[in-house]
Amino acid sequence: MEKKTLILIGLLIFCSVGSALTYDVVKVDRCRAMAYNSELSQTDKDPFTTAAGTRPKWGTVAANHLSLWTRLKIEGFGNKIFVVEDRHNKRHHKIIDIWFPNRKAAVKFGVRNVKYWVLKNVRPLPN
Repeated sequence: MEKKTLILIGLLIFCSVGSALTYDVVKVDRCRAMAYNSELSQTDKDPFTTAAGTRPKWGTVAANHLSLWTRLKIEGFGNKIFVVEDRHNKRHHKIIDIWFPNRKAAVKFGVRNVKYWVLKNVRPLPN
């Protein structure tokens, strides 16, 4: 029984190390962060398609000052990795707009100044 338990513990440790999130931080900066969701009044013609051609989901952000597909961590969200998949109106400069699944959550987040980290070599890739 002890041998099986040790093998199971070893396997769990190996799996958790093998799937650990790793990345390099390329840049650290601060900017204003806002929240949006898929409402026609907050988007252009199609509120369910991002500028990258994807469907918005938790982890999608809009940012004009970062390249599409840039991965980042945002202060206040723990280890959540966000991906730039959308753009804002051209009047917005150096703002990160975080997609939320509903209006209530977006309003609760509001607008705030945040620190963010631009990442590269993210493994495993976020969903």
